Amino acid sequence: MIEAVIVVNNHGLPRLLRFYEDYTTAEQQKVMGRVYEILTKRKDTSCNFLSGDVGLKNPNTRVIFRHYATLYFAFVIDESESPLAIMDLIHIYVEALDLAFQSVCELDLIFNADKANFILDEVLCGGLEAETDIKQVTSVYEAMNLHEKGKG
Repeated sequence: MIEAVIVVNNHGLPRLLRFYEDYTTAEQQKVMGRVYEILTKRKDTSCNFLSGDVGLKNPNTRVIFRHYATLYFAFVIDESESPLAIMDLIHIYVEALDLAFQSVCELDLIFNADKANFILDEVLCGGLEAETDIKQVTSVYEAMNLHEKGKG
C-alpha cells in the first residue's frame, strides 16, 4: 500500500502532501522533512529506491522518488508494493499533470492545488492504484474542466 505521497521542491517546501496512513501533523512534518533530507543528499546518478528504516512508523517502508526540474515526487510504500510499478505510477501522475497544465511547473501545484489533488485522486484511491491509463485520467480531468466552465 502507498502510505504517503510527498511532492517537495528543491528548498524543502511541500507542494503536495497526502498521507494514507494515520499520522499526526507533527509526524507528517517529520516524515516530509526526513524524506526531503534523504533525497537532497543523494547524487543524481543514485538509485531512486530507498529501503530500510528511513525514520517512519514502519521500518519496512520504502521511499520511491523521481526528480523532475525543481520538484521531487516521492511515494512512501510498504513492502507489498513493487518499486518499479511505483516508478511508473509517479511518471503517470507527472504526465497527467503535464497534460492538464500544459507543461506543469511548481507554480501550477501552488495555485491549482485542488486540481493537482483531483488528478492524484484519479490515479490513487485510499493508497491503492486506481487508474494507470493516462487517457482515462486526463479525460476525467478535461470533463471536470468543461463542467467548471459551464459547458458540460
